[in-house]
Amino acid sequence: MLPILTAKCNKCHSEEKSKGDLRMDTYEMAMKGGENGKNFVAGNLEESLSIARILLPIDDDDGEHMPPDGKDQLTPEEIELLKWWVKEGASGTQKVEGAKFPPELQATVDGILKG
Repeated sequence: MLPILTAKCNKCHSEEKSKGDLRMDTYEMAMKGGENGKNFVAGNLEESLSIARILLPIDDDDGEHMPPDGKDQLTPEEIELLKWWVKEGASGTQKVEGAKFPPELQATVDGILKG
């Protein structure tokens, strides 16, 4: 999932800039979370704050949708892949190569691997 997080989250959540005391530049930091709570909770979409924020409408009245309006948004396929990863345990060691993905996500994975 690191390529998705790097492309869509690291401009605001990295070592150089960590809005909300949240970093997503390493697996450990992404799992740690920030000042508002747990970022990703293995096996639990409802408690994974980043998933909740990604799923909010982009014009959310509280401005909590992530990434913010005007920034590169995750595609529906990237969102489904992140949700699948969390549901499957949010592993930091499983390699994409050789992993078994649902058919509807395989094209997204292939696209990410090709860069």
